Parts: sequence; C-alpha cells; structure tokens
Amino acid sequence: MRQFAVVFRIRVNATGKLVFITQGHCAIGRGNSTIFCGVPASPACIDVQAGDLLDIAVAHGPEDWSWGANIELDASGGAELINTYLPRVQARVREPNGPPIKIFTDARDPIRTVVSIYSMILNGYSPSKLYLFGGYQWKPFARHLLAQFLPFANVVALPQIRDQICQAASSHLADAAKSLPMVMKACITLLCEPFEFCMMDDDIFVLRTVADAQALFEQNNFVFVPEIDNGEIYRPIWSEVFADVSLTKTARQNGSLCWMRMQKDRRAIADIMLRGLEKLQGLPDVWSAWSWEQGLTAYLFANDVTAELPSQSYWYPFFFGLPGGMLGYDYANNPCRFTTIHFGGDVPKPNDRDALQLMPQILGRHSQRSAQDPPPFE
Repeated sequence: MRQFAVVFRIRVNATGKLVFITQGHCAIGRGNSTIFCGVPASPACIDVQAGDLLDIAVAHGPEDWSWGANIELDASGGAELINTYLPRVQARVREPNGPPIKIFTDARDPIRTVVSIYSMILNGYSPSKLYLFGGYQWKPFARHLLAQFLPFANVVALPQIRDQICQAASSHLADAAKSLPMVMKACITLLCEPFEFCMMDDDIFVLRTVADAQALFEQNNFVFVPEIDNGEIYRPIWSEVFADVSLTKTARQNGSLCWMRMQKDRRAIADIMLRGLEKLQGLPDVWSAWSWEQGLTAYLFANDVTAELPSQSYWYPFFFGLPGGMLGYDYANNPCRFTTIHFGGDVPKPNDRDALQLMPQILGRHSQRSAQDPPPFE
C-alpha cells in the first residue's frame, strides 16, 4: 500500500489522552472538526472522551507505514470508583438478595478485582456478605486499595483459614494449602465458612444479571459455569479415590464461578484431599494443579443435584475467542449478550490499566436494560 492514503475510524473506550505514533502526514477528525493535522512528533497526544468517534487519515510515503495509539488514562479513575460506583454498590449490598460471595485472590491487579466485584453487584446480585481470602499474598498497596474500594468486605486472615482447615484435618493439609494455591482454593471452597455461597474468581466481568443462576441454585446444590469435558484429565488423579463414580454431569465444570451448597462431611473431604496430595505433587508442572482442584469438585458433586449454566452466556475466551479481543469488545452494548466473560486459561488477563480503561463500559451499563435483553444466540 505504498504511496496510498488510508482513512479509518476508531471509537475511544475511555477518557484520557490518546497517545499516537504515525509515519508521515496524519489528520484526525472528530465530527465536523479536525483536531489534528500535520506530521506529529513521536509520540503525539490529543485529549479524548469515552465514546468519541475519530476519523484517522494517514498519507503514505515511499516507505512502509504504521499507525498506533493507546489511551493514557485520566488519573481520576480511582476517584471515579469511590465517587460514582462505590455508593451504588453499597446501596445494593444493603439489600442482599443472594448468598455470600467468596473470592480467593492474590490481588496482583487489585483494581481489576474491584471492577469484577462491582460488575457482579451492579448487575443485580447483592450478596449477604463478601469474603476475601488470600490476604497473606497481598502487597501493601493492594491491601490499601481493596480496603478503600471494598469497605464492606470481610477479609479472612490466614490464621482463621488455618483454624477452619485444622478443624477438619491435620495441620499437614493447612501447610500444603499455604504453599499450593490450588489446594488453598479447594480448602476455601469446601472447608471454610460460609457453606452456602457463590465462589467467584477475580478475572471475570459480569455484563448482565445472573438471575438464571440464582434461580437454578434454589433447586440444585451445585450450579457452575462450563468449559470442555475434562474427565480424561481428572480420572488419573482421582479415580482411585472415587471408584465407580461417573463424571457424566460435572466433567465440564469450571472453578471460576459457581454457586454451592456444601452439606458434605468436611472431615471426609479433608481426608480425600490428603490422600490426593501425592497425585498433585506428581503432576508435570504447577499450572496443572487446576486439574487437581477442579477434578476434586467434579467428583465430589458427580452424584448431587447439579446444574450447568449455558456456555453461550457464560463466556470463556480461552476456548471460544472474544470478538474484538480483550480491549476491543463492545462491553457497553454487549452485542453478543454475554452474561459473564472469564479471562481464564492461557489468555492475557486484564491488568489494572486495562480494568480502568474498560471500567466506564462495564460499570456504566444500565443494568435494567441488560436484565431485559433477549436470551443469547443459540
């Protein structure tokens, strides 16, 4: 395309400064106005607002050409969380309509954690309590941010977790949980209070009401989001412990989001976990530990009354992709009518900068409208 001109349009997803680089002459228009024209310094920047439509014209010279841009976010993102969204979240949690939420997080990206939790609550799910686990891993700045943006949360300290594990098992399991995150997550899910709850990862954005999951939970002890059938992965780990148990109903369960009513004998579960630790240590790498944790839950609830949520609504980009990619999907209008988007697996997770950039789209949506959206495409 040398010596040709190209014109394209972009939509700005967040308020701030659009920092761009280009080779050769460039013109940028907004509506009927030209807001930049010339050969810019590298890089150059212009002020933009979320929702701006910009027409970009680039004149090519004899050399190869490129044009690129990113948003340098306004420093007021934290203030917007406090002043705009937190009061709405607090108003909702004062009128709970569902069981507590438990979240185990290392808080490497605490703003994303906050946006994830806010997105669940602002779309209509008001937990009776919010429990945060994993504080022993948090850096001081993350601890400060979570306390500031989630003042209603109950942070469960490591000694409390250890005490609850040791009520059901020996200290050996508590020690293993401290050093192995997937064992810790399994212990928090199955051995730690409360025992009727929603378990949620902090790499999920909620875009519509989860009322369908709540309705299913009234009749089922385990309601989960699905992925692919992992039965063949779980069997070598757990089939000796769970002889003659079929995974017909739960082999597709994913540990990122579920509603659980834990009525099982905790001592018996802790004993099973201890027996399975040898298998965990024999897995090929630390990333395979997810199969130990998910497989345990799949076997434990294989014969329970369970319900699988629709994969068309509870979306997993690792398997199915995401139109436009992580930063390019239209979260505000949600054209694919996803209920949740889970950035699990081997895909880039939104970091704090990404979460702030996407925050106006995700948290600024009208939950009343999204709740009335027609069902997702079959």
